Amino acid sequence: MDRNNYDAKIALLREFCTTSIKGIEANGFVRNHPPQKVFSDISSDLIDLSGHYEKQRNFENSKCGHILCGDTRESMAIACLALRLLKPSVVYEIGRFRGWSTTQMCFAIKQNFKETGEKAEFTSIDPHLGADGGPGWSSVNKQCGQSFEWDLSRTNISRAGMSEFVETVRGFSGEYIEKVEHGIEFVFVDGDHTYTGAKADVDEYGAKMVQGGLCILHDVWSEEWTGDNYGPSKVYADADPEVWEKVGHMWCVGILRKK
Repeated sequence: MDRNNYDAKIALLREFCTTSIKGIEANGFVRNHPPQKVFSDISSDLIDLSGHYEKQRNFENSKCGHILCGDTRESMAIACLALRLLKPSVVYEIGRFRGWSTTQMCFAIKQNFKETGEKAEFTSIDPHLGADGGPGWSSVNKQCGQSFEWDLSRTNISRAGMSEFVETVRGFSGEYIEKVEHGIEFVFVDGDHTYTGAKADVDEYGAKMVQGGLCILHDVWSEEWTGDNYGPSKVYADADPEVWEKVGHMWCVGILRKK
């Protein structure tokens, strides 16, 4: 991990979160939108992926008859910015689904590689038992099935030309952790969305994280949204202050820094 000007980089991430624009959508979700300049800068830095997104949408629709957009550049902007700023060498993703977030993280890791000549060890883990993104997601399992998601995730990554930048693992994060050595510098958590499951991922992978490493929780809608279907929000809200510093919350991700 690039620790040059580390404090300034964390302060920059915090500033982006605090200057984001809070909005309440029709479905009641509270999102902190990234400032337009931040979004524009990151989009330019990571290459404009709009054409790639359109190809993914068309491909998924032809294979499944169902389009699930998954993560957009907006929701991944802060995660990719953190990857670009800190240039971690050991990266994990928990919850890959169709490989949308994986592909975007790969783009950031590829850019780092082009600048430094050092390729991060990026491991993405998912059992592919179906989507678990909260209310309204159960229909996805019925329409597509488990093997489809496993195959599609790797196909999307391959079609983006990113296969060499990630190792895709089909398995449970709670079992795979036994193979992980101490030294994690960055983890993106978007797996089990129950409070128990999300907390276990943060605790177990956080325990093997270096000081100053980042844990980014996806689907943190608001610290006030802590019901049964919003496990990641409650995990972020309840983060142990002795272990984690809350860097900030933007769009639908919460950033935790290991103390």
